[in-house]
Amino acid sequence: MAIACARHILVKTKEEAEQLKKKLAGGADFDSLAKKHSLCNSAKKWRQSWGISSR
Repeated sequence: MAIACARHILVKTKEEAEQLKKKLAGGADFDSLAKKHSLCNSAKKWRQSWGISSR
């Protein structure tokens, strides 16, 4: 059974999202980027996780 974990970084613009996506693809740490850039305070507190699904 496959398991997936969903996380997010909320930003205002598509351009910001694309820049962060490139940094992540280059090996940047997700949690560090989220803490610095995410507009979602609750996501920062809970390490940007939307949970785990085994669907």
